[in-house]
Amino acid sequence: MGGAQPGSAGQYGIWSQGEILEAYRRKGIGDFFVTDQYFLSRISRDVKSVLDVGCAVGRLLEALDQFGFQSRYLGIDIVPENIELARRTYPAQEFLVADAVNFQPKNKFDLVYSAGTLFHIPEFERVINNMLAWSDRYVGFEVKFGPVAEHLIDIERCYSKFGSERAYMIPLNLWKFLDWLTKQAGIGRIQIFGYRTPVNRMTVVPPEISHFVSCCVFIEKGTHLHEVALDIPFAELQSR
Repeated sequence: MGGAQPGSAGQYGIWSQGEILEAYRRKGIGDFFVTDQYFLSRISRDVKSVLDVGCAVGRLLEALDQFGFQSRYLGIDIVPENIELARRTYPAQEFLVADAVNFQPKNKFDLVYSAGTLFHIPEFERVINNMLAWSDRYVGFEVKFGPVAEHLIDIERCYSKFGSERAYMIPLNLWKFLDWLTKQAGIGRIQIFGYRTPVNRMTVVPPEISHFVSCCVFIEKGTHLHEVALDIPFAELQSR
């Protein structure tokens, strides 16, 4: 996770709780979002290096293996308990306690990916720009769009909750997000695939938000933007 200093609790304390760590440990290929599976199954198998941003306990490795990737892997996460468990589970791989907002890798990666993380990070724009800078070829991440006129970045009104801990849950306005993303440098192609999802039991939202459109944004690097392809249920993003 990004957005706070490694080892701090704050808005990221929720992810170090025992039940959530255990859920991460048990996560299998079938537990990944459809959006993860959709794009990872379509990436060229000649990807040789992967940076996993907000890696939790490293279970993305199971998805990569399922889809035939044989890549150098680095996972970063802000929660030390996640990284400790990841190192025990995958001793041949590299994991670091690191903040995605301020992390500075030593080299670039073919694929920089973040599964289920960015919609919890209020500095998501900075993290996306970091991911673009860290990648030579592909960037992928998940966001939640909602029937909202503006991005809703308010931990008092929209948040994930477990016990006494809470974390940001950030529904974005699709068109404002696209207007921003298409202005960023180094992007050749943008694909967005998504579907309607209900608000889950861990999430508190304002009464006007009954659902999200959960999406994976997949970017191919390039010198200039030549394509934006959207496969999402636009009607679900209309304010009621």
